[in-house]
Amino acid sequence: MLYFIFAALVVVLDRLFKMWVASAIEPGQVIRLIPGVIQLTYAENTGAAFSLMSNMRWALVAVSVVAVLALAVVVLLYRRGALGRLAAASILGGAVGNLIDRIMTGRVIDMFEPTFVRFAIFNVADVFITLGGIVFIIHTLVTSRRESAVVRREVAAEAAEVYEPYAPYEPSETLTEEQILEEYYLEQQRERDENDRHGS
Repeated sequence: MLYFIFAALVVVLDRLFKMWVASAIEPGQVIRLIPGVIQLTYAENTGAAFSLMSNMRWALVAVSVVAVLALAVVVLLYRRGALGRLAAASILGGAVGNLIDRIMTGRVIDMFEPTFVRFAIFNVADVFITLGGIVFIIHTLVTSRRESAVVRREVAAEAAEVYEPYAPYEPSETLTEEQILEEYYLEQQRERDENDRHGS
C-alpha cells in the first residue's frame, strides 16, 4: 500500500508542476534555473519520449494503460526487496502522470530543457520514470546475482553432505594402544556401513 501512496505522490507532484508551468510560462518563454545547465521552457509533446509516435493519441493511451497495469502488478508481486518495489512505484507514478495528459488533452506538458547538451525537453514524470527504471534494473541485476550465488552455495553444501567420503584412518601418535585399536575398529565399522549403503 505504501508503494502505491508513493506513486500517487509522484502523480500529484507532476500534475502540480505541469499546472504551474502552463499558467506561469508562455510558449517560447524561458526561465533560467541554472545558467549553462538547465532552464524552464514550456513545450507540448503529442508523442512519446523524443516525440516518437507523434499525433497517435489513442494508440499512446492504449500502450500507456497496458504499461500502467503491468507496473501495478510488478509493484504488488515484486519480492526482491523494498528498493525494487519503490523504483517500480516511481515508474508507475510517472507513467500515470503522463497518461493523464494524453487522456485529457492528447499532449504531454514538458518543461525541463538542458542547455549544456542537445537533449529532449522533459517533465517531472519523465524524471521519475528514468530514475526509477535505472534503479529497478540495477537492483534486479544485483539481487539476481546474489540469489544465484546463494543457490550455488546451497547446492554445493548438499552435494558435499551426500558424497563426502569418510576421512582415511590416520591414528595419532599421541593415542594409547587401546585408543588406536578402538579408532581402528570404528573405522572398519564406518567402511562396512558405507559399503552396505552403496550396496543397497
